[in-house]
Amino acid sequence: MRLLAPGRVAVLTLDRLGDDRRRSRYKLIGLISVGGSVVAALLYFFLWKREAWLGLAAVVGLLSGFEMVANAATQQVSSLKSQNIIFGIFYAASAVATWFVLLR
Repeated sequence: MRLLAPGRVAVLTLDRLGDDRRRSRYKLIGLISVGGSVVAALLYFFLWKREAWLGLAAVVGLLSGFEMVANAATQQVSSLKSQNIIFGIFYAASAVATWFVLLR
């Protein structure tokens, strides 16, 4: 949906993050996701290199966290539309990578 109707998703996101309280909470959750993903990446690289799912989880968590922070910082539909396209491409690539690494 994100790549098929990025403008509609941008409007929905802007409506969902309408007030400052929601926006700051969304940003905080994004920062927590980034922090948790960094910890997962460190665990993957230093302790559990054979656990491919952990590396993928770190990448997807970073992607999600960065998106949440970027969405919270943006208040224009046109910028959110561009972000939806960019993050949609990254999410599609992560889905393909997940299939190749874990499901194949």
